[in-house]
Amino acid sequence: MAIGSGPLNQRQQILALSGGGYRGLFAASILEELEARAGCPLKSRFNVLAGTSIGALLAAGIACGVPASKMAAAFRGHGEQIFDRSVWILGRKMPWNRTALGLVRSRYSPVGLEAVARKILGPAADAPIRDLAMPLLVVATNRQHRRAAIFRSWEGPAAEFAKATLLQAVMASAAAPTYFPDQRVCGSSLIDGGIIANAPDLIALIEWISFKGALIEECDILSLGTAGGVRRGSPQAQTGHGTLGSMLPTRFGGLDLFGVTLAAQQELTIEACAKLLGSRHVRIDVTPTEKEEAILGLDRTAPNATDLLDTLGKRALLQLRVDQQLVVSGMLRSEPKTTTV
Repeated sequence: MAIGSGPLNQRQQILALSGGGYRGLFAASILEELEARAGCPLKSRFNVLAGTSIGALLAAGIACGVPASKMAAAFRGHGEQIFDRSVWILGRKMPWNRTALGLVRSRYSPVGLEAVARKILGPAADAPIRDLAMPLLVVATNRQHRRAAIFRSWEGPAAEFAKATLLQAVMASAAAPTYFPDQRVCGSSLIDGGIIANAPDLIALIEWISFKGALIEECDILSLGTAGGVRRGSPQAQTGHGTLGSMLPTRFGGLDLFGVTLAAQQELTIEACAKLLGSRHVRIDVTPTEKEEAILGLDRTAPNATDLLDTLGKRALLQLRVDQQLVVSGMLRSEPKTTTV
């Protein structure tokens, strides 16, 4: 069978969730469907969960046993709250917003994102990530020291982020440059994990093999994107970009350097995992049409974007090849995982 040579209960199954802002609803809707098919919480079907940016919030929710349907509903009902332009000073909301500050400060306040994360995670939000029984890996970037910042729930008390809470890990991983401000965690200034690993698949594989001493042949990965498949097309003529032009989205004539960085290294990760695992790495994602892409965005939460992301989630599942469907079905019917840390 395509899922590997060992019995289902001996496989090391990894769930890896990519970043993508509000486009994370795409992944949430797929998780909702997969959980319905499994007939049980998804945490019982995987040995380890890994997430970057909005994928970190979804992975953390699954680790806490939050139903995927609840997370998807939170996106649909509170998407606009996540991208809050309010200005807060000493706990008070000011009568102006951050729109005018967009060129010199982050576009959005983290208050809305934190509120939605708390709705999803509940009391577990303020618990140390080390208290999780379910193995969880969250990817962030240490802006201060220019290196990776990896939160591992299985690390001991001497680890760099041993005292970090689950909420702090999620907020750090989702602190996308220009969108949200840095997060100060355990003395370090952290930003979005998408800078280094928007798809956490490869990091999760290496970390889990290192921690468990598992063989790569024993590992399977189910990887969910955020409707960010790369659309191949004719190159557009460019005349060069200054600092502002490099950061502006392509729809405004900019280079969208942040988006290019995320997409390029994500593609590299997916290709590497496909070479390492073959059919045991299943990536569920979709490439929107040019017309659909114009509706979507990291911070686009309008009703038409919400409906489209739900539609694209259904499309992605329907587009899976037969061999991929067999792998996913095998993961969902595997015996309950008992991995704890």
